[in-house]
Amino acid sequence: MSELRSALDDLAGIDLDELSPDALLDLVGELSTAANRVAAVLTTAVRAADRREAHRRDGAVSMASWLLGICRLAPADATAIVATGRRLEQLPSTAAAFAAGRITATHAWVITGAMTPRRVAKAVDAGIEIADTDRILADLARETAPHETARAVPRWVAGVDPDGALDDAADTRRRLTMAAGLDGRVHLRGNLDAVGGEYLHTALAALMNGDRPDR
Repeated sequence: MSELRSALDDLAGIDLDELSPDALLDLVGELSTAANRVAAVLTTAVRAADRREAHRRDGAVSMASWLLGICRLAPADATAIVATGRRLEQLPSTAAAFAAGRITATHAWVITGAMTPRRVAKAVDAGIEIADTDRILADLARETAPHETARAVPRWVAGVDPDGALDDAADTRRRLTMAAGLDGRVHLRGNLDAVGGEYLHTALAALMNGDRPDR
């Protein structure tokens, strides 16, 4: 760990103004790859700690809560790292691309977020090879930006779960809280995937329409 800190200190000490434009761009590219690799190592380490329930040593109820309290991560980031680490264990091609710095943490989150345990189980029952899907999505992620990868992932999801019925209720990317203020106003805060958002929109629309007086 001391070598890692020393290397980071050396990087921080580089006089960027002395670099040529080409050298500066090369440095940015190398740092981007290194950042991806560090994110992958972090995800793997979090998974190892999660599996061994190391968070209990500090009195935390979960690895995500430990990341919130000790590392001061945002709730969405903490839960995403934990969930990604768990699901990458079944996706060796995606995990390898992430570890090599070829894809970002966002790519990994996009892929693992769609491949929930219940969808994977249904795919296996349907004779769909998860290893093939994993390779296809990892290759795609290497060549496209996260938002482009995100557009392709639902094609696999639609084939496995066309009606969205198998979305995990415990998916960490789904959060919705409602809190009443002292003035009686209700404050909403959340983060939903496309399917969850559609469900909420439909439910609220039905409620609002149902409350309208007859004309």
